[in-house]
Amino acid sequence: MTRLLESSRPVAPGPSVVPACDGTTRPRLAVVGFGNALRGDRGAGLYVLEALDQAGFGSHVALNHIVGDYRTLISCLYDADAAVIVQAAEACGRPGDVHALDLPRFRTLAAMDHRVPSQPRALAEALTWIEVGHRLPRKLLILFIEPAPTCDGQGPGPSGPVRRGVRRAVDLAANFLERNGADRPAGHVPDRLYAVPWLGIRF
Repeated sequence: MTRLLESSRPVAPGPSVVPACDGTTRPRLAVVGFGNALRGDRGAGLYVLEALDQAGFGSHVALNHIVGDYRTLISCLYDADAAVIVQAAEACGRPGDVHALDLPRFRTLAAMDHRVPSQPRALAEALTWIEVGHRLPRKLLILFIEPAPTCDGQGPGPSGPVRRGVRRAVDLAANFLERNGADRPAGHVPDRLYAVPWLGIRF
C-alpha cells in the first residue's frame, strides 16, 4: 500500500511563477527521474519521465533525467515551487512497490539505511546542500520504486513488477503535479499503455 505525504515546510525565497496563455501565472513544477535505461529496473525513473511526457502535461512542467550524479540535482530543482523525484531504490519492500515520501519521512528512511554505498543517504545529502542554498522546492514528493534483485544490469526494459510500479508512480506524480497547478489538455485520457520508442519498450 502506498502512502502519500506532502511537505508544507516554508522555504525562502518566495514562489516563482511562469506566465500562462491566459495571462495568469502558474507555479514552476519539476520532475527529476534518476536511472540508467541500460540497467533493467534501475531505469525506472526514466520510464516515469517518458510516461509523464506522454500523459500530456504542459511545458511548465520540467522533466529532467539524471543517470546517477546527485550533484546535478540543484540545476533541476532551481526555482521550482513543487517537484517530484523518482528512482528505483530498495526500501524494505517487494519488487514493484512504490514508496511515496515527503522530505521529513524520506530523511528518516535515509538515516536508517546503513548500506555502503547508500542511495537514500546520498540523495538526502544532496537535498540538504540545496536546502542550505534556499533552493529546495516548498513541496517535494520522493518516489522510490522497489527493483527486482534479478533485474539489475540486464539491459533495457523493466521487470514485470517494476512495470506495474512505474504506472503507479506515474499516477502518484501526475496527481501531485495537478494538485500543485499543472494541467493536461482538455479531455485528455490517461494512456493505458506507455512506451519508450527509442528502446522498443512498452509498459
